[in-house]
Amino acid sequence: MTTTEKIERVITNFVKGGDNSDLVLLDKVLHNDFRVTNNGFMGSSGITIIDKKNIYQTSKRAFLVDCEE
Repeated sequence: MTTTEKIERVITNFVKGGDNSDLVLLDKVLHNDFRVTNNGFMGSSGITIIDKKNIYQTSKRAFLVDCEE
């Protein structure tokens, strides 16, 4: 597998993990020091720095809401 293919796989798994609230998959692809910035994250105003813990908590809440429906 080429470096480009590995990068594409990690990005794809990150998106799938978030979309499906798959905490196991997110844990595999996110480094403990993961950080990303976002403008308007989850309806908030301004710039937000999102770390692995925040991604995990957001996905966990989404998973719990999906289970209740």
